[in-house]
Amino acid sequence: MLRIGTWNARTLNKIGQYENLHTEMTALNLDILGVAETRSNEDRRITRDHYGFIYSGDDKHQYGVGTMMKKNIASCMAGYWPVSDRIIMVKLKGKPFNINVTEVYASTTNHDDDKVAKIL
Repeated sequence: MLRIGTWNARTLNKIGQYENLHTEMTALNLDILGVAETRSNEDRRITRDHYGFIYSGDDKHQYGVGTMMKKNIASCMAGYWPVSDRIIMVKLKGKPFNINVTEVYASTTNHDDDKVAKIL
C-alpha cells in the first residue's frame, strides 16, 4: 500500500526547503508527496540519498509543481511529464499495473472563474 500526500510549499527557493519537505514526508510516513507552488524556474529531476524529486516550473518563479518520492519508489519511475508549471505527471512501474501520479496546482478563490478555467 502506498501512502500519498500533498503539500503547498509556497516556495522551494530557500535553503533547506527540500530537506524540510523530506523531513515532513518522513514524519508523516508518506511514500509520495505531491508539491504545489514550488516557484521554480525550470523542469528538473533531483536524486538524493533518501528521495527523488521531479518538478516543473516557469521563468517567472511563480506556481510550479513537483513530486517527491522515497528512493525505492523513484527507482520504479517509468517516466515523467512536466505538462506545465501547474501540472506534472509521474508514471510508476507496478504490479499488477502501473500507477500514474498527477500533481495539479490550481488558482485559489482569489482568482476569478475565467482565469482558473483558462489555466486548467
